[in-house]
Amino acid sequence: MEHRIGLVRGIFLVTITFIGSGVMAIPAMTASLAGDLALYAWLALAICSLPLGLVFARLGQRYPSQGGVSEYLSRALSSKKAKAIGQQLAAYLFLLAVISGAAPAVGIAAANLGRALAITPQWYPLLSYITVALIVVIVFLGIRFSSAVQMVVVLIFILLLGLLWFKGAPTSLTLPPVKHAGMLFSQPVVAAFGAGMWAFIGFEALSHLSQDFKNPRRDLPLATIVGMLLATLFYVVTLILVLAHHAYGDELSDTTSLTLLYDILFGEGGRQIVGTVGFLAGFAVVVVYFTSFTRLTLYLALHQQIPAVFANTNQFNTPYWGLLLITFTTVVSLSIKYLFDVQFVLLITFTNTVFMLIYALAMMSAIRLLNGVWRVLAILGMLVCGGFIAAMISLF
Repeated sequence: MEHRIGLVRGIFLVTITFIGSGVMAIPAMTASLAGDLALYAWLALAICSLPLGLVFARLGQRYPSQGGVSEYLSRALSSKKAKAIGQQLAAYLFLLAVISGAAPAVGIAAANLGRALAITPQWYPLLSYITVALIVVIVFLGIRFSSAVQMVVVLIFILLLGLLWFKGAPTSLTLPPVKHAGMLFSQPVVAAFGAGMWAFIGFEALSHLSQDFKNPRRDLPLATIVGMLLATLFYVVTLILVLAHHAYGDELSDTTSLTLLYDILFGEGGRQIVGTVGFLAGFAVVVVYFTSFTRLTLYLALHQQIPAVFANTNQFNTPYWGLLLITFTTVVSLSIKYLFDVQFVLLITFTNTVFMLIYALAMMSAIRLLNGVWRVLAILGMLVCGGFIAAMISLF
C-alpha cells in the first residue's frame, strides 16, 4: 500500500476525526443535558481521554497495522484460537459502533446542510441518504482525495471559531459553583459526560490507518497528541459560546448549534457558510470511519477471519466489499432512526459505550504488550473505560 500521510496531514486527519460533526452538536447536547455543569463534564473528559490517546499512539507507533485493536489483541493473546476470537470480537464491536455512530454523524451533517440551504427538516432524511452516497464515492476514490478536504475544513473551523469568539466571548470565564460534591456525579452531569465522549472516539478509527502514515513511529504519536489538543480546544470554546448565548435546547437546535450561534451573533447572512462547513466536517469524519472499516475488513480477510472476497481491492486500494457492507448497515441505521424517531443523543451515548468496550480491549492488550510508564497509562485507561461503562449503565 502506498503511504501518503505525513505529520502535517496527520494532525489535520486526527483533528477532523475528533471534531467531525461533533463540534456542531455535542457541546450543545451536553449543555441541554447539564446546563452550566457541562463544563465539569468536559473537564473530566479532557483528563480521562489523555491516557487513552497516549496508549493508542504508542500501540500505533510500535505495531502499525490495518487491523487496529484486532491486531493488538492478536499480539497480546497466546493461543491461535484466542487470537482468532480476539480479532473477530474487536472487529464486530467496531462494526456495531460504526453502524450506530454513522447515523448521527451523517444526520448532523445533513441537518447543517439543510439549514444552510434553508430546507425544512422534513427533507433532512433525504439529505442524509444523499450524503451517504457521496461518502461512498469519496471512499471508493481513496484517502488521498479526502485528506485535502479535511485540511481545508479544519482551517475554516479555526477561522470560524476565532470569529465567533471575538464577537461573542463572555466577559468573564468562571466555572459554575458546586454546592456539594454530589452535583458533579448527578444524572445530568453523567449524561453529559456520556454524550461528550463522542469527542474522543477517534482512536480506534485512526489505529486502522496507521500504515497509511509515511513514518508512523515518528508521526502518529505527534499527530495524535496535537490533534487531541486542538479538538479539545474547539469543543470547550464552542461549549462556552453555546452556554453564553443559549444556542441549545432541543435536537434541532443542538444539531445546528454553531449555525444558530452565528445567526445570533452576526445575523442570518452567514448561515450558508457555517452550515456548509458543518456538513463538510461531518462528511469528512464519516469518510474516515468508512475508510477505517474497509481497512479492517481487508486485514481480517487476509488473516482468514472473514471470507476472502473482502480482500479484493480496486485501483485505488479500496476494499470495495467492506465498503458495500458498511454502506448497507449505515443506511439501515439511518432508516431506523428516521422511522422510529430515535434521538441522536441516545445513539451517540450507545456508540460511545461500544467504543469504550473496544478501548478496554486495547488497554488490556497494551498491559501485555507495553512496559514501564506505558503499562501504567494502560491501567489508567482501563479504569477510565470501566468507569465510563459503569456510568452509562447507571443511566438506563
